[in-house]
Amino acid sequence: MLNRTSEVHINELPVEILWNVFQYCNEVTSGGDPDSGSAITLDSVQATNPIILSHVSKYWRSTALELRQLWSFIRVADDTPLEKTLEWLHRSRDSPLDILLFFHYDREKAQKVGNILLRYIGRWRQLHANVSPPALSLSFWDFVLGDGPNVSISLSKAPRLK
Repeated sequence: MLNRTSEVHINELPVEILWNVFQYCNEVTSGGDPDSGSAITLDSVQATNPIILSHVSKYWRSTALELRQLWSFIRVADDTPLEKTLEWLHRSRDSPLDILLFFHYDREKAQKVGNILLRYIGRWRQLHANVSPPALSLSFWDFVLGDGPNVSISLSKAPRLK
């Protein structure tokens, strides 16, 4: 019987190559180019790859945690734990942030997330928001629309209104 570790060469990749692989995975799964004109939807965005990559091995985990750009793609929805958002912001350190917000019913959470993200407004590279009227907090969005770099807002239709 062969020792499993004797056949695993993936942990022998130089850290620079592994970083390139991680960055490529992050670009592919974050929807690629948001300026392409195609609609960004919650289903088109896969934001779990940094977690998946960090669970391959101890070496991959330590490398993923060191690559702050890997954590700079922030996706927040009604059901995203606030702790996850805070952890990704912490792991991204000083990297520019690309933020996707999807809020459709939880106005209180949208406001909390908005207040947290405003602390990092100097690092925003892009902010794309898809919000429905129940989650809309006018004071936050008025501020963002006035001061946020590269902001796009998509107001969803209220499906329950006729």
